Amino acid sequence: MAENLRTTKYRNGDEISFISDNAEWINLTSGALCYFNNQNIYKNIYGCLYNAYAVTDSRNIAPLGWHVPTTADWDTLLAYLGGSKLASVKLKESGTIHWKPPINHQAGVDLMINEAIGTNETGFTALPGGQRDRDGNYIDDGLNAYWWTVTEFPGTNGWYIGNNIYIAIPNNWPNMRIDYNFEKQRGFSVRCLKD
Repeated sequence: MAENLRTTKYRNGDEISFISDNAEWINLTSGALCYFNNQNIYKNIYGCLYNAYAVTDSRNIAPLGWHVPTTADWDTLLAYLGGSKLASVKLKESGTIHWKPPINHQAGVDLMINEAIGTNETGFTALPGGQRDRDGNYIDDGLNAYWWTVTEFPGTNGWYIGNNIYIAIPNNWPNMRIDYNFEKQRGFSVRCLKD
């Protein structure tokens, strides 16, 4: 898909619970969604933020003919685009309409700053929709994009893809990464892949 998922229903028509309360959100063990800062304008731009329980629910969050990508699907995309650093730039929306500009805290890193500006040559248009953290707080808007994968990691954590572009020091280049060190209660975006 060229946009983040916005559905409020599972494929069978059941509603995905909209949870705005922080205490309720962090104690969930079932599927839920929210909009950044509980504001509908964020849904229109960035799509919904879903917890991992919604993503892995057997009722399926992806529309018919689509699926939530696995980590292997993301690996294939990153490899096709030339690796994690190049993929980050090629997938990211060009310009700084939605992305906060990288900060140059150190002399001589202008090349890295320029490399952090997206080209969106893939048409993916990665947007920095941020996340809902494990305490239910909304963070990282304008700075990071996170997408759940359907691949699960045993325990309380799930898998996600993160596109970090906020540059502060040379070793913090814009790299796509696959990580599993985040709780399933977190709210991340979802991109679906055509079957």
